[in-house]
Amino acid sequence: MTAAHDLQALAKRLERLEARVAIAELLARYGRALDEWNEDDMRLVIADDVIARHDAVAPPFKGIDILINIMRDLRPKVQAVQHYITNTHVELDDDGAHAVARAFVFAMHDTGVSRGGALLSAGGAYRMEVARADTRLGWQIKTIEVAENWFDPRILTDIYTDSPMSGQQP
Repeated sequence: MTAAHDLQALAKRLERLEARVAIAELLARYGRALDEWNEDDMRLVIADDVIARHDAVAPPFKGIDILINIMRDLRPKVQAVQHYITNTHVELDDDGAHAVARAFVFAMHDTGVSRGGALLSAGGAYRMEVARADTRLGWQIKTIEVAENWFDPRILTDIYTDSPMSGQQP
């Protein structure tokens, strides 16, 4: 091996490492955008044609606009929400332009506990397909799959009743 070859191999490893860090940051920004009800950040981190599957809540749907409408619909029902996204693992494709990110999520939903509401919890796993994008972050989420491992059933009755997610198909 030559020094030039070693340098080229090192540059490729560094590029892949930077991609993994950027994708982990993308998931963190996604969680923060959800928790802060930030529509602009949601549009930054999620592709316009995203396909989302949220097993326990509703059928799959397609499009960032539907996701934004869901956020708007949920806002009056949830005083605060926090998503803890952890144990992120990134499987970067050989081309370095696509990846699958997997992570665990724990979410708390405050439906107004100070006014007699409840703190509703859920735990599960994310699987997201991401791709390089022409955004300031350089990556966007193309698919979101949420597999609930457990959740308070009141999340379905108290929060997602009459959600715009109902009846949407990709």
